[in-house]
Amino acid sequence: MIKFVNPLENIILQVCSDINKPNGQFVLPNDRMAVMTFISSLPIRKIEGIGKVTEHILRDVFGINTCEEMLEKGSFICALFSNSTAG
Repeated sequence: MIKFVNPLENIILQVCSDINKPNGQFVLPNDRMAVMTFISSLPIRKIEGIGKVTEHILRDVFGINTCEEMLEKGSFICALFSNSTAG
């Protein structure tokens, strides 16, 4: 049997397995609200592509610590880093 996992599911699986190291067992209900709550509570560093420098800028300059805060300020961040605002 072949199972296809979309990239978002793969990232969530990796984050979940990191939560309860060393055995990596974590139960995330297959429910949209449970998944959204789980993702919202994650620190921004868990987002793939956000390294130490970006985390530092988002946290210290914009006051963004969690994925929920990133979502709330998403339009501001997109406007700040869009092609039209690039110098």
